[in-house]
Amino acid sequence: MKTKKFYKKDINVRVAIKLSSLECQCKCDSDLCHFTILDQHMLNAWKGLRMEWGRPIGVTSVFRCQSHNAAVGGVNKSYHTTGSAIDLAKPEGDTWLFEELVMKYFSFVKVYKNFIHAHVVS
Repeated sequence: MKTKKFYKKDINVRVAIKLSSLECQCKCDSDLCHFTILDQHMLNAWKGLRMEWGRPIGVTSVFRCQSHNAAVGGVNKSYHTTGSAIDLAKPEGDTWLFEELVMKYFSFVKVYKNFIHAHVVS
């Protein structure tokens, strides 16, 4: 079973519940960045999290091309470059509950001051 899906950049399609390909695409403006890669396991984890949380969740970063990942200081071989990672804005109130739910659905979670990084290992 293929776990990676490719989406043309700047095309707006629903990739999962309450998540579009535009929200997931690389934020760079390079002429060489033409597509978004998304891992189905990450999307499944998102779906479980979003359904259980039941409220909107801010998504700050999903896929990054190699050059954008380097430009923002991402680690070499970042899970963002394979579409397996997602950065989530912390919600107002109930932050500890939200963090617990993210940990329930994702393989790895790192909590920062303003956001939560989560990824799946597929």
